[in-house]
Amino acid sequence: MSHLKVNLAVYRLHEFSKLGNTVHGFSTRQFYPLTVRDLWQRTPVALQFASQVGFDLEKVVAMDQVHGDRIAMVDSKDTGKLIGKTDGLVTREKGVYLAIKTADCAPLLFYEIQKQIIAVAHAGWKGVLKKIAGKVVHKMKDEFGADTSQILVGIGPTIGACCYHITRERLDLFKTELGADLTVYSSRKKQIFLDLPLMIIKQLVKAGIKESNIENGAICTVCFSQKFYSRRADMARYGKLQGEIIGILGMRRQINDSFQ
Repeated sequence: MSHLKVNLAVYRLHEFSKLGNTVHGFSTRQFYPLTVRDLWQRTPVALQFASQVGFDLEKVVAMDQVHGDRIAMVDSKDTGKLIGKTDGLVTREKGVYLAIKTADCAPLLFYEIQKQIIAVAHAGWKGVLKKIAGKVVHKMKDEFGADTSQILVGIGPTIGACCYHITRERLDLFKTELGADLTVYSSRKKQIFLDLPLMIIKQLVKAGIKESNIENGAICTVCFSQKFYSRRADMARYGKLQGEIIGILGMRRQINDSFQ
């Protein structure tokens, strides 16, 4: 189910929006040109994005994403840094904002309500093969004693099963690593399609997350490429990727403070 209001510049997840002490949002094409590095350079478009989402640009931690499964623990000492060769971040510190960049891959947000732990993960097809979603859950448990029954997970804008066609070789790789679950694969017009969000949900459930605690806000970035950056759509239309979807998740120091 999509939670996008097409007249808004920031995409937000419904359940995460109900949380009084968290800040989150995903950028759209209205913020052009916006990249992770713009956040620290405080460019005009970055300032506009931060203002609309409600976070402090100086308190951002981001990743040099490599389609792997390394997950880093971060805190305020890491703000302003790009954590190398990392595709997941976890923190308990309030006032630290975790950033993720995507453009068809799935951005994942995690929040453990009781102990107030947050995490983000970048889950492209390689990350899904490496089961990064479940590994983030285990990292939250191992490092901070997170209770899986208290973890809320949100899936942001990503390529949908409607558009994510894959090769036979990639299908065989998925089946070898993750099994032949026919609910996540489909065939149309002699092409094979993969349901990346559904595969992530299944991995999260296997890691102990209640399905009712998973919000699938994964509007298809290809179908809605007029709103979101999409590697597949942009390469077909322009010959190169035009920008990045920036996702932000953080906890306020005080419920009513946007920039604390």
